Amino acid sequence: MERRKEETLGNVVLRYLRLAGLETPLAEHRLVEAWPEVAGEALARRTEEVYLRGQVLYVRISQPAARTQLVLHRDALIRALNEKAGARLICDIRCRISSPRLSPTLYSFIHQPSVAMAFTEVKLIGLTRGQELHEAYILIFEVQETQRIVPIFVDREEFEMVEAAMQSGNYAPTGLMNRLARRLMLFPQKARILRPDGGDTSAMVDYDRNGEQVSLCLTVGEAMIWANQNHVPVVMSSDYINAFSRMADNSHAVKVPVDGMPTKLLQEAIETAVKEDNFELASRLRDELSKR
Repeated sequence: MERRKEETLGNVVLRYLRLAGLETPLAEHRLVEAWPEVAGEALARRTEEVYLRGQVLYVRISQPAARTQLVLHRDALIRALNEKAGARLICDIRCRISSPRLSPTLYSFIHQPSVAMAFTEVKLIGLTRGQELHEAYILIFEVQETQRIVPIFVDREEFEMVEAAMQSGNYAPTGLMNRLARRLMLFPQKARILRPDGGDTSAMVDYDRNGEQVSLCLTVGEAMIWANQNHVPVVMSSDYINAFSRMADNSHAVKVPVDGMPTKLLQEAIETAVKEDNFELASRLRDELSKR
């Protein structure tokens, strides 16, 4: 009696999809759907569109700083996405920026003329987590001249990255960028923290090349690691610093402008205000949210 060859249900389905010409489209769908998980919370939150064209994955993002993150982790992202798809579908990832606030940089540096603007030196003195707002990850800066405290919201990934650098000297996130800068004869000058735009705060790192200023847009966390590694100052505009002030009744608390709060944190703050029947605050927060 002839013995029948047993076959798993999964193999039967896969064989059917292959014969029907549906295997590749299904794998492509899995790859695109896997982007938020593989990219991580910070990059996924700034992603507006993901699509395949040939063997290239195109990612449209809303913030120039996220483009640098994508470049730094491009190879790892390609490997992880292909594994999720179950096939080698992509060989490259290309990034596009929608409505950029700054000239986008993908290791093509920004050449900028010097701009007459008042800056004040600040120093990163610590990190903290929110007590009532659990999604609040904050870098604490001190103004060198006045000892005024300036908090900057970052996402969890940036927070953990800076924490690792401060505790164990892990400068891996900016290592590739520094090596590239040395090859291009770019000399580190300073890091500039920009005013929040829609709740997101970015930074610029400045280099000097033969007397010309060359800048690159990074996340605040990456810029702080870069500044610490290269032993250069961190500055903020005086107008930005004046938007913050220490609270008189509590030396351990600071006031934070609403426009400096990330959208996710703003939503959590609205829920908290409603639970506490603070409808006036909830209304102000909703007004800010509607502007974004």
